Amino acid sequence: GPAGTADSPLQLAGYAHFARTVLADDAMVWLVKVFDPRCGSCRAFAPAWRALQDRPGLAARGVHFATVDVSSKAGLDLARRLGALDEGLPHVRLYVPEAAAAAALGGQASPAGAARKHPGSAFGRGGKRALPVPLAGAGSKQGVDVLEERVL
Repeated sequence: GPAGTADSPLQLAGYAHFARTVLADDAMVWLVKVFDPRCGSCRAFAPAWRALQDRPGLAARGVHFATVDVSSKAGLDLARRLGALDEGLPHVRLYVPEAAAAAALGGQASPAGAARKHPGSAFGRGGKRALPVPLAGAGSKQGVDVLEERVL
């Protein structure tokens, strides 16, 4: 399928690529995984990530998938810029349109530390909100169910 779909997650090659894709369209929802292929926890999480991509509920909601590989210089620079390395790997964030995030939070600002706001790109106006997706227990079938619920 096209890049960014469950069949073919987009591999982000630096911040400019991230801004042109994940941030550019205020209507799209992205699930972004930051990982290192040499990391044991990242390899252990890989089957849960693949299972998450296969979930019809996420596809029905139009969730797009992307990865950031920190073993490349551009990927490492992007992960640092996003603050993803501060929280350990693997790291997953859900990027949602600011309006949708505000509606989901009842019009309230998100709790401190729970989200990072990315200003709109040259193409977008509303910006995106980055919501962390806790990965605890994600290695089991039930864990993938919980992950899907956290995303939806």
